[in-house]
Amino acid sequence: MTVETENHLALVRESMNLLVRAADTARENLANLGKKHRLSANEIRVLLILEEPLKGKEIAQALGTDPSYITSLATSLEGARLVERVAGTDRRVKLMGLTERGVTVRQELMHALPYQGPAAHRMSDLELCTLIDLLKKLQ
Repeated sequence: MTVETENHLALVRESMNLLVRAADTARENLANLGKKHRLSANEIRVLLILEEPLKGKEIAQALGTDPSYITSLATSLEGARLVERVAGTDRRVKLMGLTERGVTVRQELMHALPYQGPAAHRMSDLELCTLIDLLKKLQ
């Protein structure tokens, strides 16, 4: 193996390690944010995604998870009176939408979220845009 290849692999390992640590920190920040409302990080993510009523399949795609998992999240969020299942244009397909309480909680979360984690205080707008572009390349 050449020195150039070894250096590249070392950079790949370091970047992956830092990416995993950043993801863990983001999850921890979401969990801390959810304590007030007794919400999990994934429940918060669902609320943040629901700008408008969506199919479970669309929510699963946005979360990068299996659609069957969305059913349990929906049930939990319905129990907390944050979401409701509503009919879409095709009455056979149910959508998940926010209740009035869900809208209020979502607004609180949206207000608090930018102040969580290092991105709020350590990164400029340009750095955040660069980070977003780089993360999109990983998808």
